[in-house]
Amino acid sequence: MSIEGSERSADEPQPTTNTRPPPSHSPPQDAGGLGEADDRWQAPTLPQLNLLHFALFGWPMDALTPVDELRSSSNLVDAARKLLNSERYRWDARGIVPLWPHDKWVCTDAWGLRIWVNLRDGHVGWGVLHEDWENEEVGFVLSRLRPGDAFVDVGANVGVYTLQAARAVGPAGHVYSIEPRPDTYRMLTRSIGDNGFADRCTVFNVALGSEETSADLNTSHDPLNPGSTFVTRNDAGAVRVCPLDSLPIPGDRPVRVLKMDIEGFEPVMMDGATAFFSRHRPVVVTEIFPRAIRHVSGRDATEYYDQFTMLGYSVHRLQGDQVGQRMERDEVTAIADITEPFNIVCLPE
Repeated sequence: MSIEGSERSADEPQPTTNTRPPPSHSPPQDAGGLGEADDRWQAPTLPQLNLLHFALFGWPMDALTPVDELRSSSNLVDAARKLLNSERYRWDARGIVPLWPHDKWVCTDAWGLRIWVNLRDGHVGWGVLHEDWENEEVGFVLSRLRPGDAFVDVGANVGVYTLQAARAVGPAGHVYSIEPRPDTYRMLTRSIGDNGFADRCTVFNVALGSEETSADLNTSHDPLNPGSTFVTRNDAGAVRVCPLDSLPIPGDRPVRVLKMDIEGFEPVMMDGATAFFSRHRPVVVTEIFPRAIRHVSGRDATEYYDQFTMLGYSVHRLQGDQVGQRMERDEVTAIADITEPFNIVCLPE
């Protein structure tokens, strides 16, 4: 694993030698001289396990807790180790305790590719390190791509889709990636170069919208999820906004698939993409999150649905890596208050 910025600064605390003896892992025979064994070294009781679970997860044991496995632990410390090493704990803790306390970019191997990720990112970065980030959605995209195709990745982040699509379309194809965050854009470009894909990828450090303007980048309530950054229009903002129609994406190579994930700004982006959709007619993989669309775009999710139907697209749920049931407009109205986004596929008719 390569690390960027790993040099130790002069004012950073230097490592010291620990002269204390290593802690003993043997259970104490006596607790406080009272002649009774320390409770930590007895088989854990259900109340103790419940308290331990609450301390680690923030809620009592539930239906997903492996109670029998925990009760078979030799002691409470053993039970704690099992919970801390569980995939469930690691997943739930990723947005609470970062792998690194500040931005630290490292290069890792994932899906047979070299990808630079930020260790402070408890979402996409964490997923890449475990080769477990939107694998089904990526699988659907790859199932639609052929050598020589073009792919557009709107909201590319560190390149989970971009890099795998670049490998799929081959040297005769091309990938166009849009990523407005300067730091993420820089490391995405680096990942593209490290994989030898520079000749088949074009990366734009812009945000997409309805017209040429500027915007601010805003972080969400979750500081450990840089991928949830969203844009708000500001004529004096630091980020360039431009329509998709204005990007130099030639029409001689078909854009087979477009993936779009821009945290609620999707309807505004669609306003500036009419010519692109008329020319290429790609399959679209995106998400619907009514709450984010209202907050960021000031629109209703049904307007986003309508934008596709007016362009001659049908809207379907994405079920795993397959096209699922067709969605009707009233279904979008019914989910106006859902708390999590869900994925859709839009197919040209």
